[in-house]
Amino acid sequence: MTPYYERGGIAIYHGDCLELLPRLRGLSGGVVITDPPYNAGMKYGPGTNDRQDWRAWVRWLDVRLRRCDRVAPETLMFLSQTAYRRYVRHSRREITWSAVWMKPLAMAVCAAPFMPHWEHMVYFGERKKGQRRHPDGRFVRHADGGFGSDVFVANVEVGTERYGHPTPKPMKLMREVVGRVTTDAAFILDPFCGSGTTLGRRRRRAAGQSALRSRNVGARRRRNALTISCRARASSSRCSRGCSCDSAHGGTGEVSAVRPAVGAEPR
Repeated sequence: MTPYYERGGIAIYHGDCLELLPRLRGLSGGVVITDPPYNAGMKYGPGTNDRQDWRAWVRWLDVRLRRCDRVAPETLMFLSQTAYRRYVRHSRREITWSAVWMKPLAMAVCAAPFMPHWEHMVYFGERKKGQRRHPDGRFVRHADGGFGSDVFVANVEVGTERYGHPTPKPMKLMREVVGRVTTDAAFILDPFCGSGTTLGRRRRRAAGQSALRSRNVGARRRRNALTISCRARASSSRCSRGCSCDSAHGGTGEVSAVRPAVGAEPR
């Protein structure tokens, strides 16, 4: 299957990960790092619904996480305060651990009497303290095993709409997340790859590593969102279609992905 964009160990595919991942052969031993839609009523474009019934939103998210589990046994996922509470209430998946993204200068307003200065980062996986992942997938004892502190500190990028995306994660934050969580992962899979920040951080970190270790795959379902990801990753460089990603490619229902990080975005 031909990626929509492929460069420097990153492959982006256009499609929903439910349909995309079964068509990508040879993927195993990855880690999911993703920031899904929070069901907060964001305007992501025609054909999207970011204000579902909460039970429906949890089912929609969980079926995609289960698909990702088959190729990436560990997941780190951002969730807002509200999305986290609703997810815990309605999901049958058990969260292994909750890390925290601290954003001291955040000025967001919410319905609660507090100004939210942190977000949940939920971890699903079987890794224990002092363990690293063996190439065969097992977790084995290792002196440098683990991810370090469960607190990540980075201020929001105020007023930033990176390449047209309304809610990009800060570069500083994703640099630290990728640096800590992917040391022994074969690839990153981001099923909601947004402006592609996670994929870009992995690509820079992978310089000098083997081709396998530097694979990253991302996926996006909406065509206008896909164009954002390509612009962010390619800038003025050429993608596999021979364009500079200044406009969306033709066709509908096309699958795209980025290969060192794997992901799909149904926003």
